[in-house]
Order: sequence, then C-alpha cells, then structure tokens
Amino acid sequence: MKRRVILLIFFLFIFIGLQAQNAEDYLKAGEQKYAKGAYEEAITYFNKAIQMNPNNTRAYNSKGLSLDALGHYDEAIGTYTKIIEIEGDKAVDAYHNRGTSYKNFTKYTEAIIDFDKAITLNSTNSRTYNYRGICLDNIGRYDEALQDFSRAIEMTPRKAEYYSNRGNTLNHLKKYNEANADFKTALIIDPNFNEAKNGLKEAHRKLNKKTN
Repeated sequence: MKRRVILLIFFLFIFIGLQAQNAEDYLKAGEQKYAKGAYEEAITYFNKAIQMNPNNTRAYNSKGLSLDALGHYDEAIGTYTKIIEIEGDKAVDAYHNRGTSYKNFTKYTEAIIDFDKAITLNSTNSRTYNYRGICLDNIGRYDEALQDFSRAIEMTPRKAEYYSNRGNTLNHLKKYNEANADFKTALIIDPNFNEAKNGLKEAHRKLNKKTN
C-alpha cells in the first residue's frame, strides 16, 4: 500500500512537470509569434498555456499585449484584470498595461487611476508618467500633464516623444515659446519625429498670429 502511494505521488509529480513544460513551450511559441506581429496566432498559444496553468500571469500579460496590438482593448483590459486578481499589489506591469489599454480605448479617467496605482507601486517607470501625462492632457488637466512629462524627461532625457508631448501641452497652455523649445529639442534627438515637426509648425503659427 505504501509503495502504491509512493508510485502515485511519483507519477503525479511527472504529470505536473510535463504540464508545466508544455505550458512553457506554448508560451515561448506565442512570444515568438508576437515578436513577428502574428498576434492572433500568438493569442492561440497563450490561451493554451493559460488552459494548462490558469495562474500563468506571464501568459495573461502577453495575451493582453497581443489583444491591445489588435485593437481589442476591452478584451485586453479584462486580461490584465485577471493578472491583478491573481497578483494584487505585485501586478505593477498589469496596472501599467491596463492603463495603456484604457488610454488607447480613450477611457482617460480609468487610465489615470491605473497609472496612479502603477506609480504608487513603482515610481521609476518614465513611460507611466508619459502615458498619464497624455491622459491628463486629453481631459484638459494641462498643469498636471506638464508635471508628468517633466518627470518623464528627468528620468529619460533622450526621449523625443516626451519633449514633443510636453510641447503639445505647452501649446494648449498658450506657452508657445516654451513649446517651440521642446519641439526643437525633440527634433535634435530624432530629426524624423513627425509629431514634433507638426507641433513646431503649430507653435510658430500661433506665435506669428500673436505678434501680428
């Protein structure tokens, strides 16, 4: 009887090990598809990995990124929510990514709540400040947006997008000279950054209108 129990436990461990290995194989296959932009195929693999291990937060996260890339923001939000249910306050990336999906879905208030939480858990990610700044700008909270873009720039000073975004907010605040300087800095970092080019034209147009 004792020998039978030992054998049963032994085979159970083998089965669990095989399940884990298969889940890892599906996850890796999905990540390879994701890297190639084959998002729907990637999701199929991530679903298989999740089916084998319903608490595989890495698979949920990768699935969420794939859904977001396809524009399925509502489904992506639900996927990141599952990670938060599993990990709680350890789910820093899930809060950031769910906030990003809310932002892409133009649900800016919900996005800001998630970015607030992500920053509370990890205040070192410049992208979170940048994305929260974009959301704040979109709902007219320009001064707060300005603070977020400035914080992002302090953390990552060679990112053209951050200067361009702050320039857009400065345009909204009618601070055209300051906006002009930010767009120029963005174009020094990346001469082909079209958003900065357009923002610079807008700042020049408003400055000329102001002086005429």
